[in-house]
Parts: sequence; structure tokens; C-alpha cells
Amino acid sequence: MQNGVLQVSATSSNSDAVAVYQVGDALPVYFEVLGKIQSIKPTGGWKADSYLIFDYIKEDDFKFAGIDVLRQQAGHGHRDASGWHVDTQASVQGGVKADTFYNAFLQRQRAQCHHHHRQQDVADLHIRAAGG
Repeated sequence: MQNGVLQVSATSSNSDAVAVYQVGDALPVYFEVLGKIQSIKPTGGWKADSYLIFDYIKEDDFKFAGIDVLRQQAGHGHRDASGWHVDTQASVQGGVKADTFYNAFLQRQRAQCHHHHRQQDVADLHIRAAGG
């Protein structure tokens, strides 16, 4: 934490950088997360994304939502032992710019699907430039 900003950096272009704020309790059926996210400019084979991480179980089992500067998109997905998987993505009005703060508002609802007898997560992500 520096000047009120939590920043992490990978040690190489092929590695991950993740910081987790442990709440300590299981998340409720419905929750909201509001965060200010920013990413650097992608250069030299490095990716440039910034995600809110939620439903964290372990280092290769969690969900994420946020921005990808290289692809100029916002989206959410999941991480498993085989890697990062973007499940949904969409363009951001006005584009996604490096070194710009964005307000990220995530809502997650866990719904019981009676037809298939399993739970399903419904996540909704809203991204807007912090000054807009």
C-alpha cells in the first residue's frame, strides 16, 4: 500500500501478480464491490489488466472482473489450474486507456438453479472513467 493505492507487479511477462484482501468470512449470497482500478500501458510482451478478485479459494481457484488495456475491453472470468479464462467481455464506452483510473462496480448474486439442481453465479460489472 502506497499513498492509498495497492499495486502489485509480476516478476516476468509470463507470471501473475495478485493481491488478496482477506475478509475472513464466507461471502453472502449477494454482495457488491466498488473499487478504483488502473492499469499501465502494455509494452514488450507484458499484459496490462486490472481486476477485482472475488470468490477466492486459492491461488488457482477464483473469479475476477475488470479491464484489459491491451484488448480495450472489460470482462469477467475465472482462474483455474490451467490458467486465466475470460468468460464474458465487452467494449467500454470511450475505450480503456492506460494510466487512467476507472470506477469498477461489481455485483454478484448466487442463484439456485432448480432445474439443474446447482448454484449459478450471476455477476454484473460496470466500468466508468473515474472522472466521468
